[in-house]
Amino acid sequence: MADFPGLILTRAGRQILTRALIGQPLTFTRAAVGTGQVPADAEGLTALVDERRSLAIAKMDTPGDGTASVEVILTNAGVEQGFFVREIGLFARDPATDEDRLYAYANAGDRSDFLPAASGATMVEQIIRLITVIDQAETVTAEISDSLVLATQADLDALRDQTAETLDTLRQAALGRVSLDGPGTVMPGARHRYTITDYHSLAVYEASASLGTLTRDGATLTLDVPADAAPGALDLTVTRDGAAQTVTLAVGETSIAQPTMATPAEGASDVGAAPLLATTPFGAYPANADTHASTDWQVATDPGFADLVWESLADTEALTSVSVPAGALDTATTYHVRARHHGAALGASPWSPTITFGTADSFVPKREVAKLTGSNVYMDGRFGTSVAINRTGTVLVMGAPYTNSPRTDAGSYYIFERGSDGAWAEVLTNSPGGTTSYIYLGRTVAISGAGDLVLAGAPRTGDRFGNSNIGNVYVSQRRGDGSWWQYLVTPGIEIKQFFFGSSLAVSGDGTLVAVGAPGARDQGRVYLYTTPPDAKLEEMDILHAPGVPVDGHFGQSLAIDQDAETLLVGAPGEENGGAVHVFERRAAWTPTATLVLQDGASSFGAQVAVDGSGTYAVISSASATYVFERSSPNQSDWVQVTKVTDPDGNDVRGVLSLSADAQVAVIANSIFERTGSSSWRKVADLALGGEISEFGDSALSADGKTVAVSNVRYDGFTGAVHIFE
Repeated sequence: MADFPGLILTRAGRQILTRALIGQPLTFTRAAVGTGQVPADAEGLTALVDERRSLAIAKMDTPGDGTASVEVILTNAGVEQGFFVREIGLFARDPATDEDRLYAYANAGDRSDFLPAASGATMVEQIIRLITVIDQAETVTAEISDSLVLATQADLDALRDQTAETLDTLRQAALGRVSLDGPGTVMPGARHRYTITDYHSLAVYEASASLGTLTRDGATLTLDVPADAAPGALDLTVTRDGAAQTVTLAVGETSIAQPTMATPAEGASDVGAAPLLATTPFGAYPANADTHASTDWQVATDPGFADLVWESLADTEALTSVSVPAGALDTATTYHVRARHHGAALGASPWSPTITFGTADSFVPKREVAKLTGSNVYMDGRFGTSVAINRTGTVLVMGAPYTNSPRTDAGSYYIFERGSDGAWAEVLTNSPGGTTSYIYLGRTVAISGAGDLVLAGAPRTGDRFGNSNIGNVYVSQRRGDGSWWQYLVTPGIEIKQFFFGSSLAVSGDGTLVAVGAPGARDQGRVYLYTTPPDAKLEEMDILHAPGVPVDGHFGQSLAIDQDAETLLVGAPGEENGGAVHVFERRAAWTPTATLVLQDGASSFGAQVAVDGSGTYAVISSASATYVFERSSPNQSDWVQVTKVTDPDGNDVRGVLSLSADAQVAVIANSIFERTGSSSWRKVADLALGGEISEFGDSALSADGKTVAVSNVRYDGFTGAVHIFE
């Protein structure tokens, strides 16, 4: 028998073994011998150099040590011309192509043996055992005598037999090379990881690098490249059981690292209307070689980014995170997103790998996540009679105007905050002091976009002379250290029946406060205040509308846009069914439009809401709700575009809230979604629980993601507020 040095895995064999390690079957098909000389690249062979004899597999065994034992019979039967047996190979089926490929190979060189031609006097019959690596492949098969035998390592372990004295064993030698998976280009100042894909726990490994530091943990190699590494070559050498493999890597130029998308997750579904996009932190090769100057963001409906729906290029503010503007994305649609970083000196990184996500069927909050109740709310206190929520849905204020604390119907208001864990907690409760009764503190509430300025109206407050219903407003402001301080705001001239505080509004940016006094001078007034930092509100103006009749209730409802440029004032008691007066901030606050109806409805202007840009207004009457649109920003032309109805065509009305992008509206406890400039559809009714319920108030966060709806009848009219997302 030729003196073979031991089998080595070919590169084709390593590929087949790698596939076997991820669950594909490893099928040995045959062996072969030949007379070929020692090749220059044995591992690159896919067949013997000079095959002379194909050998059928007689038996296969897997003893459970990460190897397979394959027995073949070498005979000269049918050999017409003798030859030197110099090479031997074991073949396996490639599951990718279904073709036989050379799995393992050995060559005896000048230690070959001669196999004579068959004759009556000289007959050769030799059993050869080939032992080769199969690592942890679970399913190993062999084609034996033209029959396919399927076996796992555990199954075949029981089939080991005693072999004849004529048995020769050809064992697996140390792997001639190690198969590595990792980047071919490395960067200065960076850490790169490589995986030994044909790793075996019983083998002995050594690893080194010509540059930098290389460490090994099992099958994982970690290479740290020095920050001052010059572009060029780096040799990474791994030795397995004495056999070495050297891989030459390229050291790249100084550059900006390619980011990856951290948010949203790949394949995310049910994504909302304004998702947050975020990348991994900025990086440069070598580290600290550059600073982050800007970021490009793109969202498209195709993976090639030809059909862009939104992009922000050279964005110097949103460096690692940005929210897609509401209105840019459609419901039930698949989108692709990518980003790239720009350095101040080195230019742009490659685009990040593309992330794909899908949007929700509807961009409205309708999943209940919490139910809140106030502390020390007396029975019949009606917690939730009024509700307001900040821009991001993280701070809530609720009024309980009928709470007997400390006196009958004195009222109170409560501030809740949502923690980072999503849980809501009561952080402040405020009630009037003294012997005050029947002032109904909390009958109205309002909150700034940031959630650090809270207003609560007590419109029936009187004075010590017996004048009733003058009204005042309780203010809670958060200081820079997070603590709250309280004070009162009263009308400059205190006259009975003012009902100062009957309506409240704060601009989205928190710079303007409006307080309605619909009984002032029998016509109504609106008081405007500025909000100096860490100081009390300062009165800046008092608005009225010429021609408003007695009991016109100017100031019964209020709404301000995000930047304190547009103010809507409802006057539901005006002649011809009520009106809404529009004021614009120019050199002074100026009346620019009066919105009225022609359909005979009454109490138009009882409720008003406006979007963040001051373009859309939603207004209710006693029986219906209407949408008005301004022709363009800073213009005075408003037109009625629709009357909102439910799916059955019925009119709807009630307390109003509108998202900053005018995509979502809450009318009472129903959610509507805008589907066009003049089209709205009802999406959901928000349930108030299985107990006896009575709707109190509702509020929608400016980002359109959170709704608070109250049930004032909960627990004997104590009241509760339900939170939906």
